[in-house]
Amino acid sequence: MIRTVIMLCVSALLIGCATPEPIIRTVTVNVPVAVPCAVALPSAPVYAISAVSSAESDVDVWIRAYQATIEQAEAYIDQLKAATKGCQA
Repeated sequence: MIRTVIMLCVSALLIGCATPEPIIRTVTVNVPVAVPCAVALPSAPVYAISAVSSAESDVDVWIRAYQATIEQAEAYIDQLKAATKGCQA
């Protein structure tokens, strides 16, 4: 009986040694990390339409002011895009 117990223990120890070692691999995972973006934004322009008086009755003055305002707004948007371009990497 003791001989059987000893044989079982020895066989259990040998079976434990027979299992293959685990394969350890190092894997590099690229994870994007949020980085705060600190850029100096350009100041908002004073639009040309704000200089036109509400009492102005000449339509041409209003149309030129609106056209100038649109051009100012587009230029301001381009400046904002250029300033924040580095933050969108």
